[in-house]
Amino acid sequence: MRFDRYPRYEGVNFTPRKESAFARKMQREQDALPLFAEQVASEQRDWDDEKSRRESVSRKTDQKWRDSLARSWRKMRSAYYAMDTERRARCREYMLSWRGPCNPVNFIYIVEGFNGAREERNRTIREQDRQLREEICRQLADEMCQQPLLHG
Repeated sequence: MRFDRYPRYEGVNFTPRKESAFARKMQREQDALPLFAEQVASEQRDWDDEKSRRESVSRKTDQKWRDSLARSWRKMRSAYYAMDTERRARCREYMLSWRGPCNPVNFIYIVEGFNGAREERNRTIREQDRQLREEICRQLADEMCQQPLLHG
């Protein structure tokens, strides 16, 4: 099964430019409220705390994204292996000739094209759309019958 590897987390790249931008931000916040500058300064983080906070948030976000991708892969692989042998062989041929990115979204698109899930979902959506349009037309017809003609 082909897939593009997701790059490993390498950490946040902290530069002197980022540090000076952070210092300017702290100063702007203090300057915005000159009467409370001391209180604002006491509530602000220092650069080391901010770096560790950013690193932690970045690591957690990256891990959540990786977990989401892994869940998608597992879900679609189970759908792929649930297909009969003939469909799976045709799907595999198509996947091997696929020139787009090998990610879960494209894999879902390919597998659902072969197992019929995409067509079933589209059929359901078309049916719901048809029912909604009929209801709207009925409501408009009822409103037109209830309103007297305006003479002008």
